Amino acid sequence: MKKNLIFCAFAIMAVILIVTTATGKVTKSTGKDATAIIPAVDMFPGSVYDNIYQIPGAKGKVNMIQPNGNVDVILAVSADGLSPNSPYNVWFDMDGVTPGAVGTAGPWSLMGNFLTDEYGHGEWNYTAPAGVYLPGTYTPSMFINIPGIATVLISYNVEFEIETE
Repeated sequence: MKKNLIFCAFAIMAVILIVTTATGKVTKSTGKDATAIIPAVDMFPGSVYDNIYQIPGAKGKVNMIQPNGNVDVILAVSADGLSPNSPYNVWFDMDGVTPGAVGTAGPWSLMGNFLTDEYGHGEWNYTAPAGVYLPGTYTPSMFINIPGIATVLISYNVEFEIETE
C-alpha cells in the first residue's frame, strides 16, 4: 500500500512537470514593442508592389503585447491614411521580409480584415492563445491589402520568442 502511494505521488509530480514544461511564455528578444508599417512601394521599390494602388501618406504600426496568462502574444495593427470607409485584409508572412528583396515576400496567410473609419483609420488585433506557437523565434510581417486588388502597406518584421518555462 505504501509503495502504491509513493508511486502515485511520483506519477502526479511527473504529470505536473510535463504540463508545466509544455506551456510557453513570450519573451522580447528584440527589446521592441512596436514596428512600423510602411507603404508597400517603400518596402519593395521597383517591384510589383510599385503600382497605381499605392496610397500616398498611408502608414501604420504593429504593437506587440505580451500579457501574462493564457496568451502567447497579441499583435495590434493600426493604420492611418488609408481610403475612408473601406475594407482591408491583414495577411501574415510568418517568415518575415527583407526590405528591398521582393523575393523574401510570402507565403502569406489571411488572418482577418478591418474597415476604416471616415478618416481612413483602421485597427485590427490578433490574439494567439497559449500553445498556438511551439517554442522558438518568430519574425512575421503584416501585409495590408485592398481585398482582391493589391498590397498597400507592409510591416517590418515583428520578432518574438516563445520559450518553455
